[in-house]
Formats: sequence, structure tokens, C-alpha cells
Amino acid sequence: MEEHYEALVSDFQREYGIDLFEELDDMDIRHLRMLLDGLSPNGTLYREFNPDWYWTWEAELLATIAQLVDRMDRRLAAVYSKGSTAPMRPIHIPRPIRKLIEHEQNIMLGTTKEKFIQMIRRDRRKG
Repeated sequence: MEEHYEALVSDFQREYGIDLFEELDDMDIRHLRMLLDGLSPNGTLYREFNPDWYWTWEAELLATIAQLVDRMDRRLAAVYSKGSTAPMRPIHIPRPIRKLIEHEQNIMLGTTKEKFIQMIRRDRRKG
């Protein structure tokens, strides 16, 4: 988790206006978990765990619609051309390979509140 600590701190600041340096000591693990679960998929932490973060549900929906329209267009062309033209090739929209990573589970896996507090205290001493 240490390698993602900076992303976590910046996401908490951006999403919730919470300074983890100040607030974590007083936060219980349930509250921390709820905040972690609510982090945006547009956040830094999510992007670090998901290399295909730019491929959103909206992009997937648009790609699917484009392929369905293309399929219908090719079928109509085949019906109305009466074999006078070569069949059109279907469009191909490459999709990234998604790793099945649940970012909230990876954040909490093996990470306790005490580890977060230790990281913050160590960071305070450095800065």
C-alpha cells in the first residue's frame, strides 16, 4: 500500500477535502472503509490499480453501439446490393484487457488503520 500512499492522500483531499495527515488518527476503520469505497473511478488511486482506466462504461457503450450500427449497415448493404459488391468488412474496435481488480479490496487487503497512521507519521517526520 505504501507505493499508493500519495495517490490515496491526494484522492481524499480532492474528493472529501480531508487531510489524512490531520484526520486519520480520529477516524475509525468503518468510516475509513466507507470513504475508500466512495472514491471516484476518476481518481488517482483507481488509475494506479487499473491500467485501462480510460476505458469507461460510456466508451464501452459507444463501441457497442458503433458495432451494432455497423452490423445493421452491412446487412442492409448485403440485402440491397443483390451481390453486386463485395461484402463489407466489419469494424473492429479494440478494447483493453481488463484486470479483475476490485480497487477497494486491494486498498484494504493487509492494510490496517495502524499502518496508515504509521505511514502518515513517518511522512510528517520527513516533511
